[in-house]
Amino acid sequence: MLCAIFVLVGTALAGPDAAFAGTWQLDLSASDPVEVILEASGASWLERKAAAIMRPVQSIALERERITITTLTGRDSRVQVLLADDTPHAASGEEDAGTTQSRWSERGQLITEIMKRTHDDRTMRSTITRWIQEGDMVQRISLSIDDAAPVTIERVYRRLSAPG
Repeated sequence: MLCAIFVLVGTALAGPDAAFAGTWQLDLSASDPVEVILEASGASWLERKAAAIMRPVQSIALERERITITTLTGRDSRVQVLLADDTPHAASGEEDAGTTQSRWSERGQLITEIMKRTHDDRTMRSTITRWIQEGDMVQRISLSIDDAAPVTIERVYRRLSAPG
C-alpha cells in the first residue's frame, strides 16, 4: 500500500493554516484514479480495485509545531504526526515505512508529505502536497521508484466538518 508523508515547503515560522483543520472526505468524481500510483508501487490487482472505490476520510488537527492526520478508509485507520523541524525521522504506519521529513510554509498554506523507503530492493519516494483551493483540500500525490519518472495524480477532498 502506498505510504506517504507530508512535507510543507518553506520555513516553519508560523503554524499551519487553520483552513486545513477539520474533517475531509475524498470526492472520487473530482479526483484522478489512484490505481496508477498503486500499480507503480507494486500493489496487487485486488488491492488496486478495492482502493479505487474507497472514499477515505481525513481528520486534521493543528498545533503550532505539528499536524496530526487521522485517515479512515473503511478498511483501516492510520495516524500520522507531522513535525515542523524538517529533521529526518522514522515514518509511522507500516513496518518498513522508511523515513520522512516534514515542515510547513511560512504562512502555513502548503503541506507536502515526503517519504523515502526501500522495498523489494527498490527505492521509493512519495510526495503528497496539500493545499486549500476554493474551499476544498487538494492533494497531489507523486511516486517515483528508483530512477523512473514520477507518477502523479491529484485527489480532491470536500470538507465534512470544521473544528469546534
